[in-house]
Amino acid sequence: MISTPKKITPLFITSFEVDEAFSCKRVIFPDVLPNKDREYFINSAVKLARGLKLRGLMDVKAIYGIEGDSCGKIYIMEINARLPSQTPTVVYNATGVNILKILWKVFSGQKVSKFKSDCYFNKNIVVYQHIWIKDSIMHIIGERALSTSKNLDIEKNFFGSEAITIFPF
Repeated sequence: MISTPKKITPLFITSFEVDEAFSCKRVIFPDVLPNKDREYFINSAVKLARGLKLRGLMDVKAIYGIEGDSCGKIYIMEINARLPSQTPTVVYNATGVNILKILWKVFSGQKVSKFKSDCYFNKNIVVYQHIWIKDSIMHIIGERALSTSKNLDIEKNFFGSEAITIFPF
């Protein structure tokens, strides 16, 4: 969500998973929300941004729980008024939409167009996750592992995927 005093621009919703230490280990696009729940979540985030008089970028995290057989429930758990760490990369690789460019446009007074609903379903599926290999065993770990890594490189064809890695090529 990008917001100025005059305009609130909802962005994309991603799904995320955490490891045992509650560090994000995987971000997925597109989200898995039914349309009515996606709309509810976006409307809730807009109300939060408006109520907080947000000026900038806001990341809203929620838990989506299932109650009964078909009724979903969204629990807002966190609001970060900052640039999210992994979401911009996931959204860009899935849709081609550059969140940083949108942020620049908003604050330089340029027009920002609305996103079409087909951005959710006619684009790439992206799974962004943190993998650690030790003693030939692959572990899925949280993002905190990146903070201790050195000499990271981007590899465009890393076993068929794009990767940020210390693996030598």
